[in-house]
Parts: sequence; structure tokens; C-alpha cells
Amino acid sequence: MVRMRNMRSTAYLACLLILALYVAPPAVSAAALTGRQRLVVFPFSSSAGVMQAGMGEKMAAAVVEQLQGSAEYDASFFSKRHPSLQRAVMVERTMSEKDLSDSYGAANRDTALKIAREIRADLILIGDIETYKFDSAKTQSEVLLNAEVIDVRTGKTVKNMAIAGRTPENSKPVIEADAASLAEGDAVAKVAQELGVKPRSLTGEVVRTSTARKKSNRSRVLLTLLLGLGLGLAVSGGDSGGTTTTSGGDPPIPGDPTK
Repeated sequence: MVRMRNMRSTAYLACLLILALYVAPPAVSAAALTGRQRLVVFPFSSSAGVMQAGMGEKMAAAVVEQLQGSAEYDASFFSKRHPSLQRAVMVERTMSEKDLSDSYGAANRDTALKIAREIRADLILIGDIETYKFDSAKTQSEVLLNAEVIDVRTGKTVKNMAIAGRTPENSKPVIEADAASLAEGDAVAKVAQELGVKPRSLTGEVVRTSTARKKSNRSRVLLTLLLGLGLGLAVSGGDSGGTTTTSGGDPPIPGDPTK
């Protein structure tokens, strides 16, 4: 009995270890395992007065949202509070607070690359909002964005983009803020398309694919758990059967004088 309990415990422990392979964080980064490139998106810069306040930062953050969950990129929005950057400023003194504030746009690409190398990114996306226009008669906006994707290791531009985002003609915004928001969304969707990612604002396919992937992951975990339990029962059953065989054969039949 003691041996049977030990075998069962061993089987259940093996099951838990197999399950942990799926649930616990891997030692190697997810980006390295999946081949997704780590992309840091910096707020888009602009000339003073050509856009509404916060437009560049809002559009860059929206690009990150579009890319999240894609098979191509592990995208994140630039943050001054990243631990590696704070260590570089406060401890190592290899960067300054000014570096973290002056990293936007094509004019500061060297600083952006320095930041990206500090946090070990593969690619950066920087951009400049060239113009912003609003047609009050039609209640329509247009935003022109120049952006580029740069390889952090080589410092070379791997993709240039000239994007024109416009308020859709079939929409009926009442105020400029609504028209501008629609134009921003159009530009962001086009950036995603340029990067090979189907924009969520145009189709629900990306959302459905992400949901399907989550269901698939849950199914894999459940299947692994069931296989582990099956292994445990098989081992326990085999051990129990061996004990019965070596205990002296069939149990006595009541009333049988030969037993």
C-alpha cells in the first residue's frame, strides 16, 4: 500500500510539472521563442501648433494597441519609467532625464536608438506629424504622418511610411474633436497595414484570432492535465494489479471447502 501511494504521488507530481511548463513563465523571453520582434513605439513629434494637444502621443499609443496580439510584433509604448532606463539614469549615469524627454521624432533618432538598446528592443517606430488640417465646412480633418521603422542593432531604416489619415466621407462628425479622432484612427489603421498587421478598426478578425488563440492555449493545458492524470492512473493501476497477482491468486470463495 505504501508503495502504491508513493507511485501515485510520483505520477501526480509529474502531472503538475508538465502543467507548469505551460503555465509558468519561460526562462527564455516569449519574443525569442515565437520569433516576434520587440518593437518600441515612441510618441510622434510635430511642429508647434499643427495639431491638437496630445495627438502624437495618442496616435502612437493606438499603434501599439493595433499591434498587440499580432504574430509579428511584441509591441510596447515608450515609457520613461522602464527599470533599465531608470537604472541608466540614476545608477549608471549613462543617460540623463533630458535624453528620455528628447527621444521623439526623426530628429532624435540617435537618442531613441540609445534608449532601445538599453531596454534590448529589436525595432523602434518613430514619426513626425507634418500637418493637421480641419475643414469646418465639411467637418472633416486630415493628418499627415511620416514614420519609419529602424533596426536597433544596425541603426538602419527598414521601412519608411508616408501616411495620410482622413475623416471618412460617410461619417458625420459634429465637432472638430470627433473629426480629428476619426482621422487619427484612419492613420493608425494604415500604419498597422504598412507593418503587415490587419487593423482592428477595419475588421474583427484580429480580435477573433486572438480569442481563438486563447481558447487553443486553454485546450492544450486541459489536454496536458488529462494526459498527466491518465498517466498517474495507469501507473497506479499497474502497481495495484501487480500487488493482487503476487498476493496468492484468487480470493477464497465462500463455502468452498478447498479454500
